[in-house]
Amino acid sequence: MTRLAPRLPLPVQLGLLLAVLLIAVSPRHAMADMLDDIRARGVLVVGVKSDYGAWGHYDSGGEIVGIEPDLAARIADALDVDLSLKSVTAANRLARLEQGNVDLLIATLGDTVERRQVARILRPHYYASGVRLLAPETTPFTTWRHLRGRPV
Repeated sequence: MTRLAPRLPLPVQLGLLLAVLLIAVSPRHAMADMLDDIRARGVLVVGVKSDYGAWGHYDSGGEIVGIEPDLAARIADALDVDLSLKSVTAANRLARLEQGNVDLLIATLGDTVERRQVARILRPHYYASGVRLLAPETTPFTTWRHLRGRPV
């Protein structure tokens, strides 16, 4: 299971968790029923991109890693279930959701009126969660001043 390298403040973690739980979930199923199904199965199946740099890509061991898989891992942890990541593309991600191949998407999905016909998308989006910079815990900075002169 992948883990999110930077430790975000708890309010941000909880906000992301809630946002992602409600992002791109098939509107055909009631949320409570879906959570019951996931818990009974013991596995959360999440569609993530595997071709989008830091958001999601294959590592040298063939595992999908990145910010979106890390968020999926946090959700699975919160639900106390295992995580199964499924690679999706921009062309097939909503179809995978509609077909029931994934429980939810965390896959660089922009919000449009058309997509809201297929998926529930929570606002504000997790891009607008207030997080402006993600970095490993070992990065020695606590203020924006500490970033001056450093590559970001």
